[in-house]
Amino acid sequence: MKDYQNAITDLGRAIALDPGHDKAYYYRGRAYYKVGDFQNAILDEGKVIAINPEFYKAYYYQGRAYYKIDEYASAVNDFNFVLSIEPNHARTYFYRGRAYAKMDQYEAAIADLLRAIELGLPASSQRKAETVLDEMGY
Repeated sequence: MKDYQNAITDLGRAIALDPGHDKAYYYRGRAYYKVGDFQNAILDEGKVIAINPEFYKAYYYQGRAYYKIDEYASAVNDFNFVLSIEPNHARTYFYRGRAYAKMDQYEAAIADLLRAIELGLPASSQRKAETVLDEMGY
């Protein structure tokens, strides 16, 4: 089992030594996400983006954290950036599709979820995508 709390502490020390270290913020943001601290995950991924605006993975995890706190429009904005860099990132289509569904933008949701399935998702995510499609009557 991973020790995310110790990782958060250790990465905080690394950040104190080098506040411009984007990867330390990135991994601490992911650790915050894993322990359910989505606000701090968003803050850390935002710091990564401020340091390195092209680091698309920070947008991806920030978008996922926004999704978890029901800030779907912010999540979609982050996912849009990811897809501008990595247009075949299946999981980004999956999460953006789910965010669109939460925002009642069903056509966009259906298109994204179908694209995610087409690109190839892990089985558990594919089942979730199919469930969301089914709930929308597709």
